[in-house]
Amino acid sequence: MPTKEELKQLSIEAIRKWLIPDFSNKLTWLVVGAGITTLLTPDAAVVIASNWLIDTLNINFVSKFSLAELQSNDKDKIYGTLLIVAGLTHNLAVNGLAKYLAHLEKVIESQKRAKEHDESIKRADEQRLVDRELLKKLLIDLPSNGRSIVFLRDHDLGGSFNQTNLDEIEKFVLDWNCVERKFLNGDLEEKREILWSAFNKFNSKLAMNAYDLHGGPMYSCIPDQFRGREWPSHVEEKIDELNALSTQCFKIYTEFVILARRSLQV
Repeated sequence: MPTKEELKQLSIEAIRKWLIPDFSNKLTWLVVGAGITTLLTPDAAVVIASNWLIDTLNINFVSKFSLAELQSNDKDKIYGTLLIVAGLTHNLAVNGLAKYLAHLEKVIESQKRAKEHDESIKRADEQRLVDRELLKKLLIDLPSNGRSIVFLRDHDLGGSFNQTNLDEIEKFVLDWNCVERKFLNGDLEEKREILWSAFNKFNSKLAMNAYDLHGGPMYSCIPDQFRGREWPSHVEEKIDELNALSTQCFKIYTEFVILARRSLQV
């Protein structure tokens, strides 16, 4: 239903169209033009023309023609006025209808946009729910207070370590590179891929450079011949690289969790 303000605007527009018609169609021109012509044609001109025609006929024919005296007919004026009113009314109706249809189109378009917006919000909520469940699974497999994340944060790989500290990292690398583990949120999925790549790189590097101590489960990245001695430069460089990868993994993990909580509002 139109509001009071809209009704007021429509009323003003109707009065303006009546007083200052724009004659936007041929039918209005034709009807109003006929009415104006009827009003402006003088009765005297009609009488003179008719009498001239009768005199001409009487001169040229034996039989004499005669017509009732032509008199002024006020009905012509009424018809002319009615034609003008009808034309103006038609013009007003056409413009009013066009304006109403344009307004109706805007209302329909607005309702369509509102519906699309509501559907978009609904889809976003559904996707957010799916991503929330996936995040819960990730934090179960790779908890922030778990042994692997604490290992990445605190351990210096110049010292020995228990291989079980890597269990959560290995599980994440093994299980979290498939389509079922992809987030629907684009930014979050991009960060998950970066996280997986960093963990995979660190896990592979560590596996190639760690040696078991007496058959495990303890491991060390220092070869037996240099253990308990000053390390040569290539060993020092290897330890620095592994520590840098460990720190990078922890940083990316922290950024991922913060981004996930912000994006999924958890």
